[in-house]
Amino acid sequence: STTQNKAVVIDDITFTPATAPVEPLAIEGYNIYRDGIKIADCSDETYLDTSAVEGTHTYNVTTRYHLGESLLSNPADVSVSTLPNFPTSPLPNSQAEYYTLQGIRLPGEPAAHGIYIRRTGSKAEKVRY
Repeated sequence: STTQNKAVVIDDITFTPATAPVEPLAIEGYNIYRDGIKIADCSDETYLDTSAVEGTHTYNVTTRYHLGESLLSNPADVSVSTLPNFPTSPLPNSQAEYYTLQGIRLPGEPAAHGIYIRRTGSKAEKVRY
């Protein structure tokens, strides 16, 4: 059998490293995605989604630069639930009613530690016991 020897010779190689962009990236804002669909763009670093329906949703954010949009952020899974409906008739200011977060009215003040809804007059607030 015949053996064929082959060789590749490369000469005069020059390595040129990539350079940083000439101009820095300028942040123009952020895009908010819920369940893979863009729902808003904002210029602030905070956003409140007031249109989400009850259930679990996956949120992502991208940054908008003057040269384009970044990749999606890591996902954040958020469970959305609604507060139960409370009676709408106002209570006297001195009288308070307490409800669990599930909407169950307590017969008096909470006996166990936890978070409750306290309704006094026409004001409802979340309280910790």
